[in-house]
Amino acid sequence: MNAQRHHPFDVSVVVPAAGSVHLDSWLTHALALRASKEILVADSRLARLYASLHRNVHVVDRPETAPTRGRYTYFAGDHPIPPVDLMIETADRTGADLVAVAAEASDDALLGDIYDDLSLGKLFRTTFRDRIPFTDPADFVVHAYCHAERIATVRGRQQKRRHHPDRLVRRVQSHLPNGLLRDHLIARHITRDVLPDLAEPFLEADDEARDALVKAVAHRCAAWVTPGVRAQLDAADQARLASLQDHRRLERLARISEAPLHRALTNVAWEGDRLRIEFTAALEGFPEAEIGLLLKDGDPQDVWDVYVTAECDGIVRQARLEGDRDIALPARFTDDLVALPYLTRTGTLSLRKERRLLHTSS
Repeated sequence: MNAQRHHPFDVSVVVPAAGSVHLDSWLTHALALRASKEILVADSRLARLYASLHRNVHVVDRPETAPTRGRYTYFAGDHPIPPVDLMIETADRTGADLVAVAAEASDDALLGDIYDDLSLGKLFRTTFRDRIPFTDPADFVVHAYCHAERIATVRGRQQKRRHHPDRLVRRVQSHLPNGLLRDHLIARHITRDVLPDLAEPFLEADDEARDALVKAVAHRCAAWVTPGVRAQLDAADQARLASLQDHRRLERLARISEAPLHRALTNVAWEGDRLRIEFTAALEGFPEAEIGLLLKDGDPQDVWDVYVTAECDGIVRQARLEGDRDIALPARFTDDLVALPYLTRTGTLSLRKERRLLHTSS
């Protein structure tokens, strides 16, 4: 890898304050990177121990804002450890300003495909990162997303969490022009950060607290939900917006969102080239819910995860289909493919489809 005169290391790994388990894992992983590196870590007894044993580990007061000397800067945290060496190779190959983790690898990712993950766990080109002032983690990432000329991704699991949306939406509004992308990102905040207050928190609140929750949601939606943003919302979110003046309706929608979705796999069998999946499912308290099955791309590639869906009043609930270990799961062979249903370690049903290796003898 190509360290440069002004950046003598390939990567600066920044490890903010963390519990000892995460810190030990991250420092061990960072030290094992093939790339040349410096490691900046918040002060702790364990950090000082590592620094005394490894000359490229440095204890600093605020690692997030400390100057870095790597060509790239990676922010570690409490998320799963990604393939940082691969991220560096991807950035070198593509010229990307930042490399994130996503369901699919891409040399030129669409912002809308990765925006749900606002965690710091990304690789930033240091000359780009230095132009973005560090405020708080999510705001820094949104600011970087808005200005990155190219974003690449490596395959992995995203970190999708709720965030306080006010500063983030203001950041999007001030740094992106009016248009489809801006509407799409603001709609994400409505869906992930605003409307969830009308689910479990609403059910657990008394009448006075419910009034306060609804007023806060209505205030944000009045300010942010333009016709373009509204068009990006799904049927469930549209139903909640239309019910802000009807607490009884909001309660029903919340109960649908929070009701247990019971499901159980009972049998799997091949009927010709079709896989027959038999199961039971019910959305507790809502017998009118329409039940179905859905296949989603899984991890790794060539795996489909099987989900049960339950739709009621425009709200679609999804949950992995679970089964007992004693259910027979037959494989299906064709001339060049093998399809194998199987139960994961957690007992959920997936389907793997692989190309079959054919051996011939002369």
